[in-house]
Amino acid sequence: MRVRLIALARGRFAHTRMVLELGRYLVSEAGYLVTRVVSTKLSRGKRIAICDGGMNNHLPASGHFGMVVRRNYRMHKVGTERAAEASEPEPVDIVGPLCTSIDRLASGIVLPPIDEGDLIAVHHSGAYGLTASPVHFISHAMPEEIMVVEDTLLRATRCFGAGTALHRHSPCPEDGIRFVEGAHPAAANQNT
Repeated sequence: MRVRLIALARGRFAHTRMVLELGRYLVSEAGYLVTRVVSTKLSRGKRIAICDGGMNNHLPASGHFGMVVRRNYRMHKVGTERAAEASEPEPVDIVGPLCTSIDRLASGIVLPPIDEGDLIAVHHSGAYGLTASPVHFISHAMPEEIMVVEDTLLRATRCFGAGTALHRHSPCPEDGIRFVEGAHPAAANQNT
């Protein structure tokens, strides 16, 4: 029976080409969401950091993209100085700016003390981070996307919604990629 099935499959699928989509496997670790803490508060004994980016920029990190059991993505505080490293890490909830209680990037994640203005990097954001997120939720601005090529930083913000009224008023060109303007300090490092 098995031999007959194999022969049948070879005959039926002789001209079939197998294609695998390995996007997440290949590029997940290649990207980070970097979000700025805009406010902190203590509520019911929990420390909360409210950030300018949330599930509208990284839906998978909020646990609403195929996760059965929600878990925190790996994160770190950007630019942790030696003095801050001496401070005792503490659990903190990382939440986004949206007006919904599900806009939560992490619950009880242990990080060095977080204050207003600090940057937090969410790891594994190279696949399905921004592209799988409700980026236009309540008309929040698109986040900037920075691409690192060798030792060069390029601003490569993608524009979604081509042909819509929102797109017509967008600073993005027709090809969907906007590079750093000449007056911007990063423009000196940009190869166009």
